[in-house]
Amino acid sequence: MLSDLQGYNQLKDQSAVRALIPRILYYNEMLEIFGLRDHQVEDTTSRRQHLPISIPMLIRKALLLVVVGLIFIVSVLINLPIIVVARSYSRKKAKGISKGTALDLCI
Repeated sequence: MLSDLQGYNQLKDQSAVRALIPRILYYNEMLEIFGLRDHQVEDTTSRRQHLPISIPMLIRKALLLVVVGLIFIVSVLINLPIIVVARSYSRKKAKGISKGTALDLCI
């Protein structure tokens, strides 16, 4: 009995195996994009018997997206006053510096 590596080394030059490699790489890339493991793919098929597994997974990922979005919005709102104060302070300092020199800044 050959191990997987020995079997691959013997068969890697066949055209069927070479044609399969890009498809496997694409499959792995899609798994990474969707955040799934290989063993979860069968559980997400559209067959009726798998709906009890697929729907909670979809709801969980949608709720995670909503929570991350809310955290983003809250963090922007919390930091907005600091951004406004820093920008106005920077403009005041830039105007003060440019008055003493011949250099005109576009502010």
